[in-house]
Amino acid sequence: MKALLIGHEFSEGISKKTGKGYAIGRLYAAVKLDSANGNAKGAMGAQYDTTPEIVRSIAHNPLPLEVELEIEEVMRFGNKESRVVGVKPIQRATGTAMKAAA
Repeated sequence: MKALLIGHEFSEGISKKTGKGYAIGRLYAAVKLDSANGNAKGAMGAQYDTTPEIVRSIAHNPLPLEVELEIEEVMRFGNKESRVVGVKPIQRATGTAMKAAA
């Protein structure tokens, strides 16, 4: 899925509460709204969970960045979630976020 990556973050460490390790990554993107009947236009903000390794693999690129996201549907705590399992940079975005997301 193509998206305009507008932010990212990650956190790793040992939980003070449980003593267990954690590794969390998040990507923030503007995703193009597309409807067959023309009722939706523009872009919407989306947040995707991923791993710190994936965030590190693209962190050197300036933002915003047009990317191809490889998304996998996973079950987590009984809920279906979208998780990014791969990111391929397409090009450095130009113009406004809405224009680049189109």
